[in-house]
Amino acid sequence: MAEAAEERAVDAAREHCLALLATRSRTRSGLTEALRRRGVDPAVIDTVVGRLVAVGLVDDRAVAQAYADRHAGRKGPRAIADALQRQGIDRALAREVAYAAAPDDVRAAALALARQRLPAQRGHDRAVAERRLAALLTRRGYPPPVVLSVVREVLGDALIGVDEADQQTWAEALEDGDPPPP
Repeated sequence: MAEAAEERAVDAAREHCLALLATRSRTRSGLTEALRRRGVDPAVIDTVVGRLVAVGLVDDRAVAQAYADRHAGRKGPRAIADALQRQGIDRALAREVAYAAAPDDVRAAALALARQRLPAQRGHDRAVAERRLAALLTRRGYPPPVVLSVVREVLGDALIGVDEADQQTWAEALEDGDPPPP
């Protein structure tokens, strides 16, 4: 009798997962959390989600890639990786997918965003415009060397208040995978 009850629990959990997957793709952790909120036994969760992963209905890489593709024009790689991690995607996979975009594509997206926001900087002095554009691009997750080169291009060649040592510090922080210094 206990086997029948467990089988009913597995069937109910599987049906709930399939209903969730019918609306949109989900991550392994997203389905696990949805079942946990319903009070499903952890052993049943592992069984059901494991089966769905095994048959290919749940694919964290595909979900991550779709998210990265959808947001690549509005967010930089760091912001995409952070968002993927918040969705339960493994850190290594999130970084791999987020940073897979060609550097030219990342720079082009940052340049388009900076040009879009440039008219709002009219009437401000150059230092304020630099700071605001750099802050915008940094918040959106663009790497520091991209931020510096895009702000330079949009506003002209020389940046006010950013010397070569600061630029080198930012570039080194990026290479190490650390956030840029303030």
